[in-house]
Amino acid sequence: MPPDFEQLLRELHATLKLRKRPEDVAQLIQDLYAARGVSLDPATEAALAKAAEHSLTRLWHGYTSMLEGFAQPVGAQRQLSCAERLFASVTDLPVGAADDPGQIEAVIRRAGQEICRAYGENDFGRDRLDRAGRAEAGLGELSKRQYNKRFRLLCRMEAKLARLIHEQRRHEVTVTGKGAFAHTLPYELFAADQDTAAFVAYVTARGYMRSVFTNGRQRRVYDEVADALYGRLRAQPEQTRWYVVAQVHPTADVLARLSDDELDQLLTRWTRFLREVAGLLEDAWDRCPLERDTMIVRRGNDSSTWNQAAQAWNTARAHWLALLTELERTDVLDRICPGKVPRLMAADVAYWHRRSKGGLHPDTYVWAELPLPWEVLRGEKECPRRGIRTGGRPGPAVLTCALLLPLRWLVLDRLAEATEATAHWVVCDHHAITTVESGRLPANRGEDPHRAGIGRAPAAWWCIFSRRPRGAARRGRWTILTV
Repeated sequence: MPPDFEQLLRELHATLKLRKRPEDVAQLIQDLYAARGVSLDPATEAALAKAAEHSLTRLWHGYTSMLEGFAQPVGAQRQLSCAERLFASVTDLPVGAADDPGQIEAVIRRAGQEICRAYGENDFGRDRLDRAGRAEAGLGELSKRQYNKRFRLLCRMEAKLARLIHEQRRHEVTVTGKGAFAHTLPYELFAADQDTAAFVAYVTARGYMRSVFTNGRQRRVYDEVADALYGRLRAQPEQTRWYVVAQVHPTADVLARLSDDELDQLLTRWTRFLREVAGLLEDAWDRCPLERDTMIVRRGNDSSTWNQAAQAWNTARAHWLALLTELERTDVLDRICPGKVPRLMAADVAYWHRRSKGGLHPDTYVWAELPLPWEVLRGEKECPRRGIRTGGRPGPAVLTCALLLPLRWLVLDRLAEATEATAHWVVCDHHAITTVESGRLPANRGEDPHRAGIGRAPAAWWCIFSRRPRGAARRGRWTILTV
């Protein structure tokens, strides 16, 4: 492997833990192929050239004011430095001890033995030793002021340790919610195939992009550059490391190329991560319950933690459902099928959506009807696949019509293996929603389902008809949206 090529490959691998702009990653991919002397097909070359046109290396100022990395938790450097001055047993701490919760806890326990304090005894009025207690413990030479100083430091260190563990969990959840498990890929596995490395690095960079303040849709991760790079993987399936690709792109085409052991490994990993994120969501909920009907942030809500955990939950849930489908274990969804978790929205953004006739996202209405996800995972509440379709309640309706709001469009998850008895067309006419037990998919997007007649609906799809937006052509017609 040429030195320049390996250096570029290591730089590309480093971007999995950074927050580089997709344009800069595209430039790295171009340089990587050029260093290896690879001749790209015209589609890939044109897509990469278009993306790399605005990379920092091609701009006259050559820098960005945006942070090129995720915010890291602040360690306990100050607390450990103070502990080294006050406690004789705290010496020669290894490098990185301030960021290691295990080593910080060991320091707290070791230092606590010097003043006869057990780990967890943090009550300043009840757990401190009085003069007689200090004398009995052999601390008679230590003044009350010096004893209190050490006691307070250990109490603060325990509080800092709890915050550090929480922030490290939140950092891991944030990165995984943006780029799945790409940041955990070892270099040897990542560098085994250059085309795989290029695709994973670019898709991860797209996933790491910051959200845009808008009342419309966010930018999609999979764009024309990702599609061109994925085309190279499909052209050489024997060389592609599909297990690496599945970390960030769990489509049916990718998962079908994995072995059962690899699928089980990914399923176990994502299930464990779902439980971890559910715990983080529950902590944020217990500190200050949210307004489920609107998901508008209120005073006291930890919106940062909730929104980061919500994105991670939805990412993990999408991977989890894809893996269950590929393993043909969708019977699990008949017992446990937690729904999506919406983010908290600022009141001004919600007002902007209403003014632009967007309203609340339909997922918010479904979320309000379903049990909380951590209760579902613990088995305290039932939420089968059928409950997602019915908005958490039995019966044929996908959503109740008690919303009393004009619905422009409605999106529900596509869940496989729906029975014909529960496959409906949901017809949305201004404020009214009615259901039909079965229906035929219209041939054209503008075809009126009533004029087309009623036939049989495809059981694996949920569809909805909605009136055209105001001012659009053919106002009296219906538009079909399928998911």
